[in-house]
Parts: sequence; C-alpha cells; structure tokens
Amino acid sequence: MKEQPQINIPTQAIDRILEMLAILGLITLVSIPIVYYLDLPSQIPIHYDAQGVVDTYGDKILLLVLTAIGTVLFLLLTFLNTRPHKFSYPTKITSNNAFVQYRLATRLIRFLKTISMLAFAFISYQTVDTALGLANGLGTWFLPVLLIFIFGSLLYYIIRMLMAK
Repeated sequence: MKEQPQINIPTQAIDRILEMLAILGLITLVSIPIVYYLDLPSQIPIHYDAQGVVDTYGDKILLLVLTAIGTVLFLLLTFLNTRPHKFSYPTKITSNNAFVQYRLATRLIRFLKTISMLAFAFISYQTVDTALGLANGLGTWFLPVLLIFIFGSLLYYIIRMLMAK
C-alpha cells in the first residue's frame, strides 16, 4: 500500500469555532456531575428509548461513566484529527488533491466531535434534570435531530470529497 502524503493543514476560523464548541461541550459534560452528583438520588436514568423516554434506571455512579466515555471520545477524535494521512478516503489521494481532501476530512472529524460533545452534554444534563424531577427524558426530537446532524455531516463531506477528486 502506497503511503499518502503527509502535509500540515492549517486551521481556519470555522475549525477554531468547532474546536471551541467541542471544548465547551466537554467542559459542560465534565462539570455536570461535579456540580450535581451529591444532589442526585441513588438511582438515575441510564437508558432512554427511541422516543427519549427513560426505560432503565441505575446507580448514579453511571453518570461518571457517561462523562468518561465522552471524554475518551473527545481525546480519540482530537488525536485522530492530527493524522489525516492515515484516513480512508472515497477517492485516491495524490499530492495534487491531498490538501483539499485532508481539509475536508479534518473538518468532518471536527463536526462529528462537536456534535458528539454537545450530545453527551445534553444527555448528561437531561439525565440530571430527569433524576431531580425537573424534566421527563430527552424528548422525542433528540434522536432524529442527532441522526440528521451526524448522517447529514457525513453525507455532505463525502459528497464534497468525491467532487474534489
């Protein structure tokens, strides 16, 4: 297998905005259990059905597991984004198209990281509010909106990559 070129992709304003939003989501995700853990009942919502309704309760320590998973995901996506030459692409990477393809790929990872961090923060917040009796699950809109953002981003960037051969 031929190595893809390794080049530096400078960030643009949109990249920095996405990174800041992802970091804000991560800070929110980490802050929620710190602020609310002692106020939570021993049993909290730990799973929601497709309509966003709580269908399983568990120990409140599992809120920390959600935070840990989100934090690890953030770190992995951040690390992955530094190696666009290792990604698989829908088109052959050459020295002529590497810059455009890498820019699109790294931006896609930033979008997915931002969406993930905001989703994890929202789930954590709604879990706390539901456990405290202030909310009733995630809402019926959550899963469809999340899927539209994730698959919409994937589709948009794959089409852009194919067009930028």
